[in-house]
Amino acid sequence: AGAVHQHVAAPVGVDGCGLGDCTDAHLGTIMSYCHLCSGGLSNIELRFHELCQDQMYDRFAETSCTENGNCSAGFVVPSLDYPTIQSAIDEASDGDVIEILAGTYVLDSTLDTQGKAIQLLGADLGSDGNPTTIIDGEGAVRLLLCQGPASGTEHATFTNLAFHNGGDVPNGGGAVIQTSSPIFEDCLFNNCTANESGGSILASQGADPSFNRCTFTGGRALSSSGGEIRILDSDGTFTQCIFGSTDDASEAGHSGGHVSTKNATLATFEDCIFRNGQAAIYGGSIISTNSSSLVLNGCSFQDSNANSSSGGGICLLSNSQATIQECDFTSCSVRPRICQGVRPPSYHDDSQRRSLWGNALRSRQHRTSRQVSHEQVHGSLSDPARRRHHPTQRLRTQDDGWY
Repeated sequence: AGAVHQHVAAPVGVDGCGLGDCTDAHLGTIMSYCHLCSGGLSNIELRFHELCQDQMYDRFAETSCTENGNCSAGFVVPSLDYPTIQSAIDEASDGDVIEILAGTYVLDSTLDTQGKAIQLLGADLGSDGNPTTIIDGEGAVRLLLCQGPASGTEHATFTNLAFHNGGDVPNGGGAVIQTSSPIFEDCLFNNCTANESGGSILASQGADPSFNRCTFTGGRALSSSGGEIRILDSDGTFTQCIFGSTDDASEAGHSGGHVSTKNATLATFEDCIFRNGQAAIYGGSIISTNSSSLVLNGCSFQDSNANSSSGGGICLLSNSQATIQECDFTSCSVRPRICQGVRPPSYHDDSQRRSLWGNALRSRQHRTSRQVSHEQVHGSLSDPARRRHHPTQRLRTQDDGWY
């Protein structure tokens, strides 16, 4: 690795054991010859001397990774070889890891993973649990484009990254994901804006992204739907994610303050929290349309509003279906209160029936109230003792709007 043996580092003066000077033999470290002095191996501490470490680090900084032609751990940003994130992506191949050091990286163009199955790895999370590696578009550029390959078992992976201030695009201010299945872990999308749909994320053209322990706050879809997420002709899985914050609403100019799905084969949300979603018309948190399938398990909805129509928490339209299990709806509302009734047919287990708090779920078809036979609602967790309902009755919420 370029470090000299300590006994020949005379100008540096680590030790002189190899030259017969055993004065400091008891301070020997790896690569010294102090074991030749009285005391033998007991003189040696199993570590590299600090001066040797410095020489190694300098050599590593000057040398590219070429082991067997595979540089899977040789990309560090910033460095002499890779001053920008995109320069590292351009040189990387499937399986490579790009380590991005802590700091803020301001973009003047969108990061493009070029269909490569690579990992972008940020520094360790900060004491507040947020990423310390920040990618910032300053409101002028989309932050990430992740496309292809359409098939295969390898995927791009993004870990410990914060995506801030993406915008000035029609859709997907934070990221556009198409024909690919990337994985995001412990990432933050903050204050991303789209002029139309998907303030933080647009997943389209058969995409199937996964988000684990990610946070989405302050997203805005100015004229259409999905303040944070827009899923179009695609799937998506969200596990232990947080949408919105009490201080900064996620907003949609039309529907789905947090999430909008259209023609989604399956969008799954597991143990997620939805806060402060605001939609101008339908679905304060979620709007699901065009035969989409939605699964929510163990999720919490708080303080979300459909400001002029229906579905303070969730709105299902156009033959969409939802399976909702063990979810909690708190202070979700519509103004005016015109949520019309549905009769969930699978309220067959009295022990699992719960009253919902506020106009939490809305299922609507062509402005008429009707039974939605494909919808299953199990055990939503707001105030179970408040009211029991017969399976054939419609549910009424606390504010007397229909559920």
